[in-house]
Amino acid sequence: MKTQIHLYIFIALISLGELTAQSFEVDGINYNILNSTDVEVTSKTQKYTGNIIIPATVNYANTTYHVTAIGYEAFRGCLSVTSISLPNSIITIEDYAFRDCRGITSMILPDSVTSIGEGAFLYCTKLVSVNIPDKITTISMSTFAYCQDLTSITIPESVQSIGTYAFSSCDSLATVNINVVSPINITIHRFWNLDLSLITLNVPVGSESAYSASAVWQDFGSINGTLNLNAITLNNSFGVYPNPAKSNIFIPGLKQPESYVVYNALGKQVAKGSINNENSIEINKLARGLYFLKLANGYTVKFIKE
Repeated sequence: MKTQIHLYIFIALISLGELTAQSFEVDGINYNILNSTDVEVTSKTQKYTGNIIIPATVNYANTTYHVTAIGYEAFRGCLSVTSISLPNSIITIEDYAFRDCRGITSMILPDSVTSIGEGAFLYCTKLVSVNIPDKITTISMSTFAYCQDLTSITIPESVQSIGTYAFSSCDSLATVNINVVSPINITIHRFWNLDLSLITLNVPVGSESAYSASAVWQDFGSINGTLNLNAITLNNSFGVYPNPAKSNIFIPGLKQPESYVVYNALGKQVAKGSINNENSIEINKLARGLYFLKLANGYTVKFIKE
């Protein structure tokens, strides 16, 4: 009897292993089954190319799975990928997920993301703008290293630690916005190979003195207590397209005209007006970077200007 029980357990474990190791492809994207409900995006022998849109769910073998992760090295070396759109179901971005994606200029990481692995954007040399979601607590080692076209970065108040070489050799970095009130303890290796005296550091109102007295942070060219985004609450029930955008953005599904205000990453108003289903918001004159669009009804969404 014990032998039979052990045999049943052995068979069950093998079946579970087969389930969690099973891979499949749908619409040109490879997936690996993580468990009975979730899958991750994985690499493929023939590299991904063009504009990639990752769905929130995917159907396979009569089962609907949630796409919750971008797997280890999933897009590494995909030089011909020009954009990647991630759904709000993604929770984890594994190590080196987008390493060497040298054709991507911008990316919006959904607010659902809670973890970004080491070197996730390493050598994304053309990446100009990317956001760090508000649930991230650690910026891992070499996450944005050698993103040579990255001009600014905004670090949310949730971040508690920054890994070695996180922003090393980001040669175009001109502005760092950090919403953390008390300076994070770091060494120069976080911004290795950069002349910090040429970079502006924007910190929360009232935190200027603390950063001016803190190692490494005090070496930034100017420290400004200008950040105050407490009034901006993001809402995922509406969105803008295209996002990222170069010239105009649209808001689908509006039932009536709405007044809007556009804020930059410092919380400064840079545009305002009225929008409906039949017109768009012109953003030609905005500098590249992350912005917040707030409607009169209180709904706010972020977008990236390329």
